Amino acid sequence: MVAALDRSDLGEAQSWTQRLLREHAASDYGTDALVRLTAAAGTRADVARQAYRDLLTRPTPADVRADAWFGLAETALAAGDGAEAQRAAEGFLRDVPQS
Repeated sequence: MVAALDRSDLGEAQSWTQRLLREHAASDYGTDALVRLTAAAGTRADVARQAYRDLLTRPTPADVRADAWFGLAETALAAGDGAEAQRAAEGFLRDVPQS
């Protein structure tokens, strides 16, 4: 995946990540790959949006989860999907630790 990202081949990096998640679903490497994919997505909001969705289905640290909810809301808004943006914002608020 890193080699694909180094070549700016986002499609290959996304395929590699999806294969990793399918074949080794419980691996922590899946979470790391998804975080790297969201960071590299740049203008490919569709890639970032799917990676955020995938992150939210995994057990992740609270800070990564919060970033995924926020990123999903942002990419959904950019895509004109108000319903998903609202669900993501509500998920973010629901996951915020009570102080």
